Amino acid sequence: MPLEYLLSLGLLWSLALLIASLRGYGSTCPPHLTKWQVISLIFTIALLARLVPSILIPIGAGHDITSYSIVAELLNSGKDVYSAPEAVNRHPYLPFQMYWMLISYKWSLLTGLSFVKIVRLLPILADATIAVIVFEIILDTDKDLNHAWQGGLLYALNPITIFVVAYHGQFDTIPILLILTSWMFWYKWPHWNLYLRITLSASCLGLAILSKSWPILFLPIMMIVVPKLRNKLIYIAITAFIPLSAIVIYAILFNANFMDIVTPTITYNHGIGIWGYSYLVRLGTHLGILRLEIFEWVLIIGRWITLGLIGITFWFYARKWDAMGGLLLLLLGFLTFGHAFSIQYLAWIIPFAIIVNHRLQLKRFLLAASAYMILAYFTLILLFRIDELFEWSFADLALVIPLGIPAWLIILHWFFKGCTEDYQGSIPTIRIQTFK
Repeated sequence: MPLEYLLSLGLLWSLALLIASLRGYGSTCPPHLTKWQVISLIFTIALLARLVPSILIPIGAGHDITSYSIVAELLNSGKDVYSAPEAVNRHPYLPFQMYWMLISYKWSLLTGLSFVKIVRLLPILADATIAVIVFEIILDTDKDLNHAWQGGLLYALNPITIFVVAYHGQFDTIPILLILTSWMFWYKWPHWNLYLRITLSASCLGLAILSKSWPILFLPIMMIVVPKLRNKLIYIAITAFIPLSAIVIYAILFNANFMDIVTPTITYNHGIGIWGYSYLVRLGTHLGILRLEIFEWVLIIGRWITLGLIGITFWFYARKWDAMGGLLLLLLGFLTFGHAFSIQYLAWIIPFAIIVNHRLQLKRFLLAASAYMILAYFTLILLFRIDELFEWSFADLALVIPLGIPAWLIILHWFFKGCTEDYQGSIPTIRIQTFK
């Protein structure tokens, strides 16, 4: 079947998912099912919702899939990824997901199956599992089976994370899954030995940070939750040990330099001027309203502005929330004040927004973000064809990026509303507390 037809089917599938996810909040849990049957049903729905477009669409995000292939080929040849000229700006991550890229590459060579379809399987499985964990956390918190079913079903059908894992092929659902697992190990079994819970929770968070750097935002939240200074220090040490040991193991195996491994992650600064305030600054310089030096200033110190404002958000607001709500507020702050952006970042807030029951804000976000992602994926990311309709310089500044502005404005309103005490009181989950 021609690629254009397959992409059209993928587009229709994403629209059907959007409608189904919005209707999911009004559904009731099928009667006479046990808890494990409900979990199995949610997982099956989530898995099918992601496998259908992954099987249909034979391509992913061109730059990222090519990067995965390059990384896999280098590892397969026993070469260091971080010092290889062909991998420059291709792998700004610590050594973790690269091993799945290698497995996918070998699997593809062995079976003749498409590399892109294989490499998407792990984030797809992670995303389907998140739907189950969202169900479980809501059920533990609210003791309401219908509410938990609605939350799990909404996540199972939401088009945002499905775009990221099943169309794009990005890995952001893996750190999300590990963050949620980290939290479950901490709160779900309070009768377990304290140090066992610390070890399991911190290890999962360490793996999440190893997978992508942004889960480090959950560490200060856990520092509020974990009791006593000694236990906090143990938690930090275990969390840090996981990525550090992975770096050391990789450096030994591939004779790599430590700084070559960590520098791409620390200095990553991609996607400036395509989202939020940095886009408005870029547009202003393009129109001659602002001086070019202002945009150059954003390039230089934008990262520190983002980190500073997230720190303020944590200290004055997020640390007073429950753990999932606090992390949600930090992520909203990142998307509000972040100077750099990639489209997969929009997936980060979905599970936490469902867990803390921000229904109205999430529905608005789903509509706006879906419109933005549909345009971006089907005219730019999956297949670059927007230049068939418009000059790229015009389409970039005046069409593709502006369609993300409604989603950013919704996040902006969501964030500032979330910083008010009256709004915090509407969260139907427990406040941050320590467990003995």
